[in-house]
Amino acid sequence: MSITNTLTFEIRKELSELIGDVSAKGVFNSYGIFQEKSMFGLFQDNYFYLRAVGKLAQYLESQGAIPYMEHSEKPVSCGINFYLLPDKIRENKDLYKSVVLWSIEQIEEDRNQKEMAKVDLIRGRVNLSVRHERLLNKIGIRSFDDFFKGRSRILLYCT
Repeated sequence: MSITNTLTFEIRKELSELIGDVSAKGVFNSYGIFQEKSMFGLFQDNYFYLRAVGKLAQYLESQGAIPYMEHSEKPVSCGINFYLLPDKIRENKDLYKSVVLWSIEQIEEDRNQKEMAKVDLIRGRVNLSVRHERLLNKIGIRSFDDFFKGRSRILLYCT
């Protein structure tokens, strides 16, 4: 058994009972807790921090969760959106499960939004690069849709 698996065994077991298969991977001076490709937690010095943004972060703070950057003695910059869960959440298995699933859902939504944004990038098209994107950006064309709208204006201007 690897050092990562040994040190994170208890938290992985606890989370596996709630949400199914989870894994751990070394991240700077802590361990990232993953379900499939989604890193939803940090484990450092026997403390588990859950990733939360927006309404979930507000909810956790209202329940007494402590931000990672305030709690950890050796914080890393990747821990900005992570919170140490209070005991009242971790002891209530249904609430704990729903909060963890909410966090994973936020991560997946964020990933989907980023993928959708990439689709509209000029540099993502065949035969176009960042160089083309920067040049077009100087004349106000920031997306592929803008490119086609601008093209029609240029064609009207030239005729």
